[in-house]
Amino acid sequence: MKKIYVLLVIMVFISCDDIIDEVDISNRSVELLAPTDTAVLTSTDVNFTWSTVADANEYVIQIAIPDFTNSLQIVTDSTINTTSFSTTLLAASSYEWRVKAKNPNYETGFSTRSLTTP
Repeated sequence: MKKIYVLLVIMVFISCDDIIDEVDISNRSVELLAPTDTAVLTSTDVNFTWSTVADANEYVIQIAIPDFTNSLQIVTDSTINTTSFSTTLLAASSYEWRVKAKNPNYETGFSTRSLTTP
């Protein structure tokens, strides 16, 4: 009984962060693969892809018209657990897209590219 009491006291003083140590990915970056930067597409159906970031379990993809600095509209703001995202961009326009990787405690900065659709 005394061992159980000691174990309970120890558990009270140890937080979950001490038990599950997440890897800090904040100094890593997402490598965007496609579309290439400043791509001029022939279709509004677009498949965005990027490389896996070790120790990340989800990714945030955002798409803006015409860019994030002068955004008229955020077209997409999604959190997914894969390294690709397909969508149909409804307007012929200039776009900027960006992706960051996340785990429960850390995230990378955004990697950003631009593209134009017909």
